[in-house]
Parts: sequence; structure tokens; C-alpha cells
Amino acid sequence: MIEDITPPFDHDAEVAVLGSILIDPDCFLVIRGMLTPEDFYRDRNQWVFTACENLYQQKKAIDEITVAHELKRMKRLNDMGGVDFLSSLVSESPTSVYAEAYAKIIKDLSNYRELLIIAEQASVVAQESPPDVGDAIAAIREKIDNLGKRTHTAGEFIPISEVIMDSSERILGRMDQKFLRGQSCGFPRIDQSIGGCAGGNLIIIGARPGMGKTQLMCTFAKCMGKPDGKAAIVSLEMKKEEIADRFMYAEARLNERELQKKFSRGQVEMGELEAYQDRIMQALDAVYEYDVVITDQGRQTAAAIRSSVMRQVAKEPIGSLFVDHIRLVADKDKDEVRRLGKIAQELKEIGRELDIPVFLLCQLNRKLEDRPLHASKGHLDKRPVLSDIRASGEIEEDADIVLGLYREICYDSEYKYPNKMEVRYLKCRQGAAGGNWSYLDYEAETGVMKQWSNEEEEE
Repeated sequence: MIEDITPPFDHDAEVAVLGSILIDPDCFLVIRGMLTPEDFYRDRNQWVFTACENLYQQKKAIDEITVAHELKRMKRLNDMGGVDFLSSLVSESPTSVYAEAYAKIIKDLSNYRELLIIAEQASVVAQESPPDVGDAIAAIREKIDNLGKRTHTAGEFIPISEVIMDSSERILGRMDQKFLRGQSCGFPRIDQSIGGCAGGNLIIIGARPGMGKTQLMCTFAKCMGKPDGKAAIVSLEMKKEEIADRFMYAEARLNERELQKKFSRGQVEMGELEAYQDRIMQALDAVYEYDVVITDQGRQTAAAIRSSVMRQVAKEPIGSLFVDHIRLVADKDKDEVRRLGKIAQELKEIGRELDIPVFLLCQLNRKLEDRPLHASKGHLDKRPVLSDIRASGEIEEDADIVLGLYREICYDSEYKYPNKMEVRYLKCRQGAAGGNWSYLDYEAETGVMKQWSNEEEEE
């Protein structure tokens, strides 16, 4: 059993680090960035390190006398062996030269002990057999992830000569990719404006219902999926069959509602039926080749989404991730602003870990509907702005790019350009921002999206 295993620790390393601090207080500046008191296995070693940290915070000298005084104030001096123990630390550590190496040993062993605790917790959970095994696995995985973050020590300064070693290769590579910082989304004008979809970027697509954000997600996924990097769609709202139907109708350029109407009224001739069937079969051949994978498990936590993604990555690489949509990601936090911010942060972490862009769909605040159709002095129109995103402050903090979608036809049925969609750049760290936008030609009836070609109408 796990409880019978002796936790790994190194007594000599712990003594050497504490002794090094007492004979050379300057080395504490390095050590405190690597260790916490809890990384020491023996309680009395934890107390000594805590005393050193307290003295450092108080800007006081660190030596045998001051540490003993601080331990006395903490009511720990007698418990840890008194001043004799502090003297023994010094006598057993003749030099502080290797203090950093010893600290790394302590940190590694501390992480191994924590890993044993997680393993024991996993064993208990498995024996209890909770009703939702997915949630149980996600909870254990989250603990392992947090442990993984602990293994990274404080960042070190690196000479610019080392940082630029790969710079020329990176810049020349961007030249080959039309100077995009990441993948192309399939629309050149959007690529130029946002600089491409870079790995680790969190890209928000915000719109009111009916504007076409899910269809834009599908189009991006179709364009970005590659054999060596699938586009992964996490659909929390629609079933995977519904997503597949959208791909099929768009590829076949068929109007689903129009077909329903015709077939229900018996208005389809035999030749017309065969033509429809041929287009569906041709679309099937095309969509079959899409490098897209889909999961539709309904409401999931960000941890569960990560678990699904990592299982997929174990089978084949993922090049981009799409989540539809943020309000359907489950989380126990009752504060909506904090909840959505936490979800955005956790999903961005997936992108950073896998070095892929993460697209997160978001419904805009319904108060937008109360604004006039056309702007007047001092008043906004119905076009989205950054503050229309719910919990915008929390989400914006982690978002690298925020796209807002707008279609005039949704409010004015007489609008002369019914297929015109505005993609507005509400935030963009590596490109356009503010009042800049691009246009797409969106056939809402079929789901087909393409670059807007009416140059005369570009405002």
C-alpha cells in the first residue's frame, strides 16, 4: 500500500541548505526563490527556514543569533533543539558554494512526496467509486497539473545573445507565411489584421444569437485543420451531428429550411431529388477529408475539457481548439464574473501548454439590443464593443484577440447587403484594434462564408 512507503527526503541536503544560509546570508536571496518552508521534510527544518524568511521580510540580518531570537519569538526554539541545533547546522556546512544544487534536491524530493499524496488520493477515490468517473479523473489531473506548475522555479535572466539565437529563423519563417505570427484562419484580411492565430493565444468570438458565430467557428476549423494538427471542436450546446450537418449543408451549398419546405409540400421532382442527392454525396467526400474532430459531452468543467483534449493529443496532434461556448462551461463558483474569468484563464492555459490557439465563443450582453440601430452623437449603435462581453474585465485580461460579429440584416430586413457580416476587432495585441473591421460574405441560408468581394461597399 502507498501508506507503507517511506516518503523520500534527504537529511543531509536539508542541513546543508540551512547551514549555508547561516554562514552566508546572501545565498538566501537565491534559495528563497527555489524553496518554501513546506519543501523541507523535517518540521524543525521548516521552522528554521520560516524564521529566515521572517527576518528577510523584516529587513534584519540572518545569522545564528537573530534566527535563534526569531525562533524563540515563534515559540519553536526549544522544540527544534535550541541553539545547539543551529550550531550543528553551521558546523556540518563548511561552505555555501553548493547551496543551490542542494536546494534543487530538496525541491525535487518535495515534489515526489506530493506526487505520492496525489497517488494515495487517487487510490482512495478509485476504491470509493464515485458516480462520475470523469469528474474524479479531472480532479486528480488538476492536482497533478498544479504540481507540475510547482516544478518550475523562479525565472532567471538570460543574455539577449541566447534569446536571439532562433530569432532569424523565426522571422524568416514568418516571411514565408506572409508575416503571420501564427496559423491562417482562412481569410487573408482577418489574418493581416490580427497577425494570424498564434499558439497560446486565446481568441474570443463574441456575438448576439443568430449572427453566425458558430458557423464562423466551423469555417475557421475547416480552414485550420491539418493532418499534423487537427482542429478540435468542443461543442457544449449543439450535438456533434448538428455540427456535422452544418459542414455538410455548407459544402453542398444547400438551404436546409428551403429543403424542408419543399419536401414537406411534395414539391421535389425526381430529377431535382437526384441532383440534391448527388450534391450531398459530393459534400460527404469533401467533409470526410476535413481534419476536424468533435466532442459534444454537454456541460463540462474546464478541467474535463482539458482531459478530453489531452486524450485526443495522445492519439494524434491538435493544432487548434474551439469551445462553444463559455457560459456552458461548468464551474462551482457562484460569482459569474469570477467564474467566467477563471474559465477563460484555464482554457488559455491549455493553449499555452500545447502551443495552439484556443477559440472561445461568447454571447454578448442582451443590453446591446436596447441601443439604436444607427449611432448618433454620444450614443453607440448595435455594433459590438468590448464592454458588451459579459464579465468583460475578467475575460479581456486573458484574451489576446476579441472579435465581435455584426450583421445589419438581423435588424433591418430591407438592408441591401443581406450577406454582409462585419468582423470587428475589439482587442488585438498583435495587430488592428478599436474601430477596425473586416467584412465577410455570409450566406446564412447555407452556412457558406467567404471573403467579402464588394470593394465599393468597404467603408
